[in-house]
Amino acid sequence: MVKPRDNPVPIGQARIRAQLSSAHTDDDIESCVAAFIGARGDFG
Repeated sequence: MVKPRDNPVPIGQARIRAQLSSAHTDDDIESCVAAFIGARGDFG
């Protein structure tokens, strides 16, 4: 049986990690950044 783990990140301090590669285009990156900016208002 596996015991559930406590969340190692305190509430309200979560982070999103993103990783780029040489396969991403400038448009891919701009689209991702725009999505993060657009979502920022939803989460503070």
